[in-house]
Amino acid sequence: MWDTIAANVASYGKDLTQDIREIVTGVEREEEESKAIAPQDEDLEAYVIDLERSLIRKKQEVDDANKKIELLEAKLKQIEQHADDLQPHTERLKSLDISEDAANTALTDAKRDIERLELDCSQLRARLANSDDFDKSSGIVAKPTESDNDELEQAAREGVASLAQVLTSEDLNGAAIDPLPGKLVKYISLVTSRLIASEVDTKALKNTLHAFLLAQNERFESQAFSLPECKLKLEGILQQRRDSLQRIARLEQTNSQLEQRVQEAETARREWQHAHTDAMNDLKTTQEMLNAARDASKADKDDSIRKLQDKLQQMQRNTLHLSEELEATTQELQETQAALAKQAETLKEEMEDSQHAIMDRNIVLERKVYELTDELARTKEAHDNERVQWTQHVQVNTSSVTEAQLFELTTRLSLLEADKNLAEQDADRLQTELANLNEVLIQFQHDRVNEEAQWRAKVQALEIAATEKQQDTSNAISLEEHKTILSALAKKEEDNERLREALERTTVQLLADNDSVDKRMVVQMMLQYHESSNKTDILEVMGRILGFTEEDKERLLSHPGRIKGIPMLGSIFGATPAPSSVDVSGKSFSDAWADFLLKETK
Repeated sequence: MWDTIAANVASYGKDLTQDIREIVTGVEREEEESKAIAPQDEDLEAYVIDLERSLIRKKQEVDDANKKIELLEAKLKQIEQHADDLQPHTERLKSLDISEDAANTALTDAKRDIERLELDCSQLRARLANSDDFDKSSGIVAKPTESDNDELEQAAREGVASLAQVLTSEDLNGAAIDPLPGKLVKYISLVTSRLIASEVDTKALKNTLHAFLLAQNERFESQAFSLPECKLKLEGILQQRRDSLQRIARLEQTNSQLEQRVQEAETARREWQHAHTDAMNDLKTTQEMLNAARDASKADKDDSIRKLQDKLQQMQRNTLHLSEELEATTQELQETQAALAKQAETLKEEMEDSQHAIMDRNIVLERKVYELTDELARTKEAHDNERVQWTQHVQVNTSSVTEAQLFELTTRLSLLEADKNLAEQDADRLQTELANLNEVLIQFQHDRVNEEAQWRAKVQALEIAATEKQQDTSNAISLEEHKTILSALAKKEEDNERLREALERTTVQLLADNDSVDKRMVVQMMLQYHESSNKTDILEVMGRILGFTEEDKERLLSHPGRIKGIPMLGSIFGATPAPSSVDVSGKSFSDAWADFLLKETK
């Protein structure tokens, strides 16, 4: 287009120069001069009209360039918003490094204490087994003879000395006034309780570390728990986080470069618009001069024609300069569009990564619910079996119990009672963890719906941007990418359905295992129903667990401030007595697990 304009300007300049020469030489007559002037004036008017049209077209191109710049600015704002969204994840990744080191240190110390206690207990059992006081066939302690008293007393003293090495000063002061047999029995019970507590702590640390690695998409190659393998997994996770931080830094640098390019393009656009305004003013001035030249005399025409020639040359130079600026601006816009397309691909990849992470979290959560349910059932069954066995054993041996045997059986009974209390505490803790996990599932489902709505909004924004970009440039998102995004949304909906089915299976399993519901669980669900804004979802879960009818649900929804007329609640509260409350200092494993899941879903 600009080449055509330049050719027209050159042609008009040649014709105008020829006419000026004929006027100066005076060869033609006055009549011929008057006849020649009219066509020349018509050519000048046509040239002015062409210039006006070209300026109008250039103005339209400037408007299109402004629209493209506005679209680029909108894209940059979206990129900045995405960088702000990634900032909390970066800070959380940095904070997790400290917790990993602390967990590894605690796990190593616990394993060392357990090995030392097991070694001491094995030595003590060996010493007791070497003595001739235990009848292996009947399992009853025989009465020692007078010749074995010295050896028994020496073995008892050695056992007390060995156990005193692993006990604290407070425990030793409490048993200082007891006789030697009582002191030995008391030391054995203290060491056994410490060994059980250490095993429980070690198991909790292993479960926490295992759950954290599963949440980070790490899988163990072997079934056994290995501390070196966990260290390797943690080092790999740390390297991935460092790579993510470097990637975020590169994205921020690219964002700043794009902002700088947009500012430069905006400056060039303003300069070009200013030059366009000057050209329009020059065009008006030229037209006014042409009108004045028509009315002027022949003597003044020479000067006017020379001025017109100078103006034409100046306009040609301005036109070439504006053409170069337009080409540079167009090239810069193409580069910016390519950078934005690359940024869109990066955002799409991050969306896919987020979808995979959400699926893995759902799998870990479902697996944890099943593990806790199985562990609760196994603990109750083992406790009942052990209690029945020891009851039968006591009934069989009651007739032949001596004073020493009665003391030993009393000691064992106290140990069994302690184990029973510990098992009851574990059962209560598991019940509380199930209730907490149920609340986490409800909150996670609500967050999942919000996150899905956000992703749908992002996809709609990308589709609108792709439609606008397809009208301006050829670098638009293809139809296959739209299909990929839609398939990803369909896959996310399938994941939601699978999560709902897992929640229903867990609810059915809880109802099948227990015909009665704990009072504390009912109280927690009622408080959650009144405090939460998602009353419909929580009411659905309560209805499945407590057996609400549709009429009960409608009555609850019609009177949200009070709960009356539900016959199931009375029977539930009177079905079974609630177990005694368990005082646990600090955060339990269930609380830490719930906090971890809530942080991951935000």
